[in-house]
Amino acid sequence: MQYLFQLSRVYNAIHLISINYSSAEKNWSFPNHRHTIFEFKHCIKGKIEIKIDGITYIMTDGDSVVMKAGVYHQMEMLEDSVYFGFHFDIEMPSIYSVFESITDPIVPSEMKGFIVDWLNQFLAAFGNDFKQLHHLPNTRIQSSVENSLKSLKMHSSFVEFLCAFGSYYYEHSQKLDDIISPSHKKIAHQVAYELNNTDQYNLQVGDIAKKLNMHRTHITNCFKEVYSITPKQYLMQLRAQKAKQLLIETEQTIEEIADQLMFSSPAHFTKYFIQQTGSSPSHFRGKKGHHS
Repeated sequence: MQYLFQLSRVYNAIHLISINYSSAEKNWSFPNHRHTIFEFKHCIKGKIEIKIDGITYIMTDGDSVVMKAGVYHQMEMLEDSVYFGFHFDIEMPSIYSVFESITDPIVPSEMKGFIVDWLNQFLAAFGNDFKQLHHLPNTRIQSSVENSLKSLKMHSSFVEFLCAFGSYYYEHSQKLDDIISPSHKKIAHQVAYELNNTDQYNLQVGDIAKKLNMHRTHITNCFKEVYSITPKQYLMQLRAQKAKQLLIETEQTIEEIADQLMFSSPAHFTKYFIQQTGSSPSHFRGKKGHHS
């Protein structure tokens, strides 16, 4: 027997939170806040003032912004407006780093046509079902096979959308990467390889530095140049992804998972998981089990 190709496992989670298609009157505002996930906002019609980390941006018809995790932001309607937005999280560390490395929240004008076309197709396909597919207050979601299939199809649409966005920003960053020396890129990729291929989730940067025979500060700086996050932050994302995988795919207890991922205690693991996902391990497992 000869394999033409074989993929032993494919798991790439994209979480969509608070998808909204809304209209708001002039002077309506949302207060300053921040969260641990990304946010996309698109002005369909009107004029919206949005402040991101204290900098004011004005959005009009067709304008969009992408806000990184942790930034403070608020918005106010300068005119009666219609907008579309959603929050999202990406478990793949390499793709997460692409979005985390975005320097300007305003989406470039060359993406405007793609966004408008995608949104029109999305609303045409799912507009009539949107309330049933979105957890609005006091809305009962029927978890029928039909609605689950619609939800899955809607999710795939967002995956394609974010893939196009990720591709654009990655290609754009590659054009700007001339300022990063090939030797620094090589070191960063070596470190990423070590992190992606370890079961030692308490691995220290010093351990990698010793293996590569380099100074820990140098490899950290190289890594941040390429991935926009530190090796420790990258490993934390990998650790969270592995935790989710074990919670979903195995019957291991919380204690066993905490031990496998090298946490000092189940309580430490639970605290870490809540910080990374906003949900406790038991709640995450129960929710996934319910939806399956």
